[in-house]
Amino acid sequence: IDRSNTDPAYAGIVDAATQHLYYKVMAWVFFLSYGVGIPLFAVIVIGILRLRSLEKARLYFSFLIRGFNRRYWFWEMVIMIRKLGIVFVVVFFHRKQDRAIQTYLAMWWIQANLVAHLVLHPYRFPAVHTMEALSLGSIAISLNLILLFDDQFQNTNEALDDS
Repeated sequence: IDRSNTDPAYAGIVDAATQHLYYKVMAWVFFLSYGVGIPLFAVIVIGILRLRSLEKARLYFSFLIRGFNRRYWFWEMVIMIRKLGIVFVVVFFHRKQDRAIQTYLAMWWIQANLVAHLVLHPYRFPAVHTMEALSLGSIAISLNLILLFDDQFQNTNEALDDS
């Protein structure tokens, strides 16, 4: 950025670019600390407690692990990472020209989570498993319908047909 230019409009652009960079750096810091750090910390703490005493770990963290099969005690952290992935796509792919990429990434992320849910069957109760599968399925269907009905994607397909 050339700071020698004295044009006030240019100074406003420089200030906006600096401010944007600041917020982008802060977004990455919070993304890494909250989105990666907290689930990782929870898995490590619960894992250490499980090695010492499984009953103590169940007592302290029953609000996190009670509804899941014992083999998938960590599934609440997977859910947090799923939500974080969607937030990541929405925050970092927010420009109008990124809408197609945003939709595809969100669709693939949700479908990958749906497949993992259906294959691993992490919930202890069948009704909860069914509700989670239907919820993820409805989100996946909605994202696919966006591709079908959004004008931006229709115009892209017409441009491809003309060439």
